[in-house]
Amino acid sequence: MRMPRSRVPRWVGIGASTLLALALVAGLAAPVSGSVRHPAKVATAPKKVAGGTATFAELPGLAPNYIFPMDSLPYFSFNNILFLQFLLYRPLYFFGSGTKPGLNTQVSLAYPPVYSAHDTVATIKLKHYLWSDGTPVVANDIQFWQNLVTANKTNWAGYAPGYYPDNIKSSMVVNSNEIVFHMTHPVNPTWFTDNELSQITPLPIQSMDKTSSKAPASRYDMAPAGARKVYAFLNAQSKTLSTYATNPVWTTVDGPWKLQSFSVDGRAVFVPNPRYSGPVKASLAKFIELPFTSDAAELNELRSGAITVGYLPFEDVAQKSQLAADGYNLTPWQIFAFNYFAANEHNPQVGATLSQTYVRQALEELVDQSGVIRAFYHGYAVPTCGPVPLTPNDPYASSYEKSCPFSYNPSKAKSLLTAHGWKVVPGGVSSCAKPGTAANECGAGIAKGAKLAFNFVYASGNLPLDEAVQVYKSDAAKAGVEYQLSSQSFASVSGLAIPCTSTQSSCSWQLADWGAGWLYSPDFYPTGDGIFATGAGGNTSNYSNKTNDANIASTVSPGAGQPALTKYQDYLASQVPFIWQPTAPYQLTEVSSKLKGVVPQNIYFNLLPEEWYFTK
Repeated sequence: MRMPRSRVPRWVGIGASTLLALALVAGLAAPVSGSVRHPAKVATAPKKVAGGTATFAELPGLAPNYIFPMDSLPYFSFNNILFLQFLLYRPLYFFGSGTKPGLNTQVSLAYPPVYSAHDTVATIKLKHYLWSDGTPVVANDIQFWQNLVTANKTNWAGYAPGYYPDNIKSSMVVNSNEIVFHMTHPVNPTWFTDNELSQITPLPIQSMDKTSSKAPASRYDMAPAGARKVYAFLNAQSKTLSTYATNPVWTTVDGPWKLQSFSVDGRAVFVPNPRYSGPVKASLAKFIELPFTSDAAELNELRSGAITVGYLPFEDVAQKSQLAADGYNLTPWQIFAFNYFAANEHNPQVGATLSQTYVRQALEELVDQSGVIRAFYHGYAVPTCGPVPLTPNDPYASSYEKSCPFSYNPSKAKSLLTAHGWKVVPGGVSSCAKPGTAANECGAGIAKGAKLAFNFVYASGNLPLDEAVQVYKSDAAKAGVEYQLSSQSFASVSGLAIPCTSTQSSCSWQLADWGAGWLYSPDFYPTGDGIFATGAGGNTSNYSNKTNDANIASTVSPGAGQPALTKYQDYLASQVPFIWQPTAPYQLTEVSSKLKGVVPQNIYFNLLPEEWYFTK
């Protein structure tokens, strides 16, 4: 799914908690009267306290705004899926345990799938989970999801032609706890579990299988036409944010939390779901996600002690000792993601130019990732060099990708462009001098005199990104590449950069950067079928390559393992389908020392307040 990067606030004032900390230190340093020698006290472990309210800082402008767990691309982002939907509606299979990757069988709704018939059949058996209305989660709730996604696949951001749900020939409910999927061809079980079954979220038929607010719940989903009407109704209801906590459509949940209230600015108040059937029940009495209009406002609240889980901006890492004195512990939130900006190969003006692999390679060689990491992320970020994340402790990344084959090198970029027929004008704008399709010519569809000038829109309010794109612009000029920069909100950029065709008005964007790229969730095995395959819902660059499609197909075939994944990622690292840029931790999380269970933070960015608890 799409990922934004944390905003960067300015350092503001001294909070009341600092004064309190100083007072406590002064009190501890006061002399003790009398001459009686007391034995040293033995430190005792903090005691867990049931109850309490924990608050979590949302990023400005990035509050959840879509509750229905079948997101279209503009809503397919972490703030909706992981910070709202997953708290209420648990996916069929849950992934990650702290920093450990992989399937978490303990908290999944179902037992691991059993594959048979030469990996063409997957049998799923549910554990005993309840909806909040007391009814059990049953196989029909899985089939409800399956029917909706099949009938509305082109509206769903996770759709890639030929993959899920196209590769499901049929599904059959065996009994209330068992459903069987028959695939159209043999599959790689690891991939199918991690990237296909992982996409499924059982939905409550009794509250959601409706075509209008007044219609009774029924099995409308069993016919494609009815399933489309149900989707249209739920999609429309999801856009009325003020009713999230009160609309009967959304109040039946199977996750550890229920919504007590939700405001249109993003303030979400969660209380424990008393019928949650998972192994970890909430200790907190209440969990609140807090919206902020600015980063400075968030930092003020953090310094005052009003936030239990917040973040420290990258530019202010020198202040971490002060926050430690205020009673906070800092932990970078490392996630399984990679960062890039998209280059629209279907844009009617510059799409032909961006479709040339050598052009994208040259643009990559004009991105000084190491310099940006040092200057703006203070060493916390890592380079992005291909489609598989290099951190944290990634077992999938190949040695070729780790070598970063197109690292910053303006001289090589100039030579590469010159060798392909461009008149390179450092400090100016390079132009095509040799049109044509020969090896030493500009390439198909590029006219003589075409310019290496691109409109570059990026997300506003993100200081490291704002500073980085200024550097990108300056370095690109060294090879005569001009970036005409403009900024918009994250939501605007994210909504702008979607797959399109050259004849659509929505294809007017050229380069787009919303700040962080892609998180491998809920497609956890990094084969890229949801983002790099031709026609994939996440393929914002409109990249299409038959060799790449074949490589992806190889990674998902039966018996495929690391060799197939290495072949896939090495080819795509050389193709540079997107322009790679530094990948930073999601944020430098600051946690109140009184709150435990927050660390280690989930590698797939799942927010798990049911594991949090206060101590005294």
